[in-house]
Amino acid sequence: MKRKTMYFVSSIAIVLIAWLLLGKNTYAAVSRDYFTTTEYKIVTEKEKLLTGLNPNNMQADTILRGLQLHSQQPVLEKRAFQADGTQVTGKTTLGTGSYIQAIYQGGSNWFTSYETLYLVLYGDTNGDGKIAATDALAIIKNRTGKVPFANNYVEEAGRITSGTRKNGSVPSATDALAIIKYRLGNTTIAQTYDKQVTINTYDELYTQMQQNNTNLKFGTTEEAKKVQADYTTLKNIVSTYCKEDMTDVIKALVLHDYLVAGTKYKIGLVTDSTLPESNIGNINKTLNTNGFAYAYSCLLGIAGVPNKVRMDKYGTLANELEIDGETYYAFCGYDSNESEEQGKGEALRLYFLRNDANSPLELETPNKATSDKYRGATWPKYRKALDYKDSEIKTVKGKIFVTDMKGIYDAIEQGKDYAVDAIDRHSYEVKEIDERCRRIVAKYIKPEMTTIEKILTIHDYICSNFMRNDSEAIKERKISSKDYDCAWGTYKDVVVANVGACWASTDYFNTLCSYVGIETQEVTVGQIDNPYNVPGGVHKWSLVKVDGQWYHVDCEGSDFYHYGTVDRTWLLKSDQAMHITNNTYEPCTSTKYDNYDWPEYKGLAYYQDVTGIIDEEVPATSLWIDDRSETTVGNTYNLRAIAFPYGTSRKLTYTSSNPSILTVDNVGNVTAKAKGTATITVKTPNGITKSVTITVKERT
Repeated sequence: MKRKTMYFVSSIAIVLIAWLLLGKNTYAAVSRDYFTTTEYKIVTEKEKLLTGLNPNNMQADTILRGLQLHSQQPVLEKRAFQADGTQVTGKTTLGTGSYIQAIYQGGSNWFTSYETLYLVLYGDTNGDGKIAATDALAIIKNRTGKVPFANNYVEEAGRITSGTRKNGSVPSATDALAIIKYRLGNTTIAQTYDKQVTINTYDELYTQMQQNNTNLKFGTTEEAKKVQADYTTLKNIVSTYCKEDMTDVIKALVLHDYLVAGTKYKIGLVTDSTLPESNIGNINKTLNTNGFAYAYSCLLGIAGVPNKVRMDKYGTLANELEIDGETYYAFCGYDSNESEEQGKGEALRLYFLRNDANSPLELETPNKATSDKYRGATWPKYRKALDYKDSEIKTVKGKIFVTDMKGIYDAIEQGKDYAVDAIDRHSYEVKEIDERCRRIVAKYIKPEMTTIEKILTIHDYICSNFMRNDSEAIKERKISSKDYDCAWGTYKDVVVANVGACWASTDYFNTLCSYVGIETQEVTVGQIDNPYNVPGGVHKWSLVKVDGQWYHVDCEGSDFYHYGTVDRTWLLKSDQAMHITNNTYEPCTSTKYDNYDWPEYKGLAYYQDVTGIIDEEVPATSLWIDDRSETTVGNTYNLRAIAFPYGTSRKLTYTSSNPSILTVDNVGNVTAKAKGTATITVKTPNGITKSVTITVKERT
């Protein structure tokens, strides 16, 4: 099947600032994570701590194996150091205060560290990597002031009991006793970090939310009080919309939709974190990229969904989520912007749960999010109530992914099952077109139809549903014809709104034919001679192949001016019937259908005897009536009224505001009875109305 598809890929305009201009403290809450781990737990206080360690195996090589480095430029390596700075390898035991670094070796004599993780083994207060009675004694000596703890890490390691750990208190005799009990085998020592953190700034809040730490208390400064108020607002949102039995992916979806649908996107200087739109307090108002990333991170953190705020090399922020052990990215600000611009009245999910390959940003640390699980997924329909707890997410299995119409054409030609992956505005429109075309084909095309019957059905469907973009009907439907549609290369909403010109109806016909396996081409007066003598030679129509022969089909030549019926003047015609004397492109020599006696048109689908379809229930989208405003007493005429699409016009009802002056019957025949003024109202079955006021004058 030959195709020529023109499209434009839209992009979101964002301000990109070169990475070299970004100071390290511009985004204090953005975690520059070089290390990742599923074995242990990395938490952030003033420095990064490595917790969740195994007291039975504190060997350097074991801990190094439990940590992964993102691929980097420059290439980094993992190194282990004891607390005194001595580099160690192999089976050397590490303890509290030892550390792991991501190192770049710049030469034989120098290296630089990109990230440091300090080890905390709870119960190991002297840093030897073991939990022994000496550690209990160290707690007592510190408590009595005899021998202070060497550093903050060993003090943290001494917080054994839940109360001490939660409050961040100085380790006490009860903690020392817990170590003794552990040594006697009477209890265990949890290696989880659950310290209550005091929050004074937004950056401190953002850091804790990325660790899912809701064990917080707030300071007494004015800023701390404002942070607390905003945090309370976010907690209320989560408690309202996230249910306990929801999976993490549904929680992530609900919170994404809440944020995207309820908050406007504003482009701002991404390096300026002082803008009001960067503040989570602006939720449900206006947020920029920073604000969306931090607001979503806080919502996820409260809901217990593992996440981080990530920055790409240009300084743009995104969210990294961990769902069922896999990493994904989300860009709520981008989705909000797309939702606003498209005016869909819903939350688009174009940038939700993306991976490295289809993420719009260039992250510093790629090759981490590799899962394709939610690519092309069918998400639950957007609901304003956001109650998605019983929703099923249909993932794509055994299909190829396509993002444009050419991909669909190729898949159909090759007999491959496909799914449209809506990753931006262009592919989202392709998805809408694909869904509409599938519905049309499923409704009107029956497996037992012949090729001719399929072509006739598609032709009649387009002809009875389509309007020229320069017609008066466009004004009634308030559809703009100036917006270019990147999916088709013709006017916007060709399929969705049934509006266009010759090239649009040609693309529509050819596309629907491709869905039922009928080969088509497009042809213009520039490729053969000009049968219409069109000024400037601008016109496009279709060629369709039937039983090895090519025929002309011109939907525009047959449709727009018949108002509720369909003419087949230019359906399956030969070059001879089209008055074409020079066609070296695809000669149409068969005259089999030039004088064909087509069945009577009986509805949108063509004729009832074959298909069993008369589509009387298609809802009207707009209504046009004759604007005749004057008549004379005794005159009778038909008030011409057209509901679009045309097939709904026979269902109109007519009423007169004053039957003593004007009467109107059930088909629109108006009779002027007496001098005066009356209003005739026309109504479609689905409630669209249009009125015209008519003045009746005396006959002269």
